[in-house]
Amino acid sequence: MRKFVASILLTFPMLASAAGWQPMTTVTDALYEGEDDASRFYVMFGSPTNPDGCAYVGYSRVNGTTPKGKGMISMIMLAIATGQQVQAKLEGCDDWGRPLVTALRVSQ
Repeated sequence: MRKFVASILLTFPMLASAAGWQPMTTVTDALYEGEDDASRFYVMFGSPTNPDGCAYVGYSRVNGTTPKGKGMISMIMLAIATGQQVQAKLEGCDDWGRPLVTALRVSQ
């Protein structure tokens, strides 16, 4: 029984980085690319992850055409300016094969 509990506890950190909330990290780069409507705003985290097996690892996409996306872009720029850490929720891949940022947390 102890071995079973230990295996569950050791597996939990790996489950935490599956699709969903990723570990806290820094923002190392931000990129506007593509259309003029801000639909392709990309961010690179200090510890890039690819929980859903997207084709590309590195940049993750924020859709800046929605109020939620505009808020996340503001939070990313704040994190860059202040050096704060962020925690991104990554779910799915965009049409260019990059992870999608669906939520964001900024912390000291």
